[in-house]
Amino acid sequence: MFTRPSSPFENVRDTAAWSKGENNLYLSHLNLLLGSYARQVPAGERNAYAALHAQLSRFLTARLRAASTLNAPSYGETPDSLWVADNAVTLQSLYLHDQLARTNASALLRQQWVSFITNKGSRPDGLPFSELTLHRPPRGCANSWMAKYGATSTPAFTAALWSQYKKAFKYNLGLLSVFREYPSENSLPADYDSGPIIFGAGAAATGLALCGAKYQGDYYTYFQLVNALKAAELGASALTFALRDEQWASVSESWLSKAIQFNAASHQ
Repeated sequence: MFTRPSSPFENVRDTAAWSKGENNLYLSHLNLLLGSYARQVPAGERNAYAALHAQLSRFLTARLRAASTLNAPSYGETPDSLWVADNAVTLQSLYLHDQLARTNASALLRQQWVSFITNKGSRPDGLPFSELTLHRPPRGCANSWMAKYGATSTPAFTAALWSQYKKAFKYNLGLLSVFREYPSENSLPADYDSGPIIFGAGAAATGLALCGAKYQGDYYTYFQLVNALKAAELGASALTFALRDEQWASVSESWLSKAIQFNAASHQ
């Protein structure tokens, strides 16, 4: 379990290896997974991963505290890149561990992180830079991501973020809506994170906004996005039929797309 090729570690239980590379995004998602698993363990039964979960939470807390920006690199291959949305995942994993352990160990760190992003890691309009080292512009996929993952760990911060994000990035199309990937003044190309960009609207920004809207309790935007998704699925089916090209259907019906939709729909 937790070995290559999915893991950057030969053995993720080798805790000394955690400090040898900056694979903090992998470790943060692993920490979230361990927390989610812990919530499913029946009362009275032993959680075989409890010690690993606690140790990993302590490691990630120490890693963020040691950083001058309170943000750690996501990947060992790019140790100078500090992606804000990825660190929001780290904080959510620590918050979940706190809830399970009935502690408040990460509370101060989360407050300090919010203060840093608000005062030093954002543009004057309040939208965080997507990456702190080069002050890369805010991105739709990142803000949609943070609206979900910060809804419980940094609720006031992400509520304000969601409001400002909608003002700057949301296109209202009647009963439908979509979200831009980049600010209107930044005409940048699509990449791995953005997915396709059409007239400025990003597939990842819009798709992930399903979860962002639902976790923020913004049901109007959520159902606008559901309508947009259904329209896009219908369009993809039409293109598949007209062009006899299955890639359109495979994109709209992928497991990733279904997982995002299920996560948003099932959130209470």
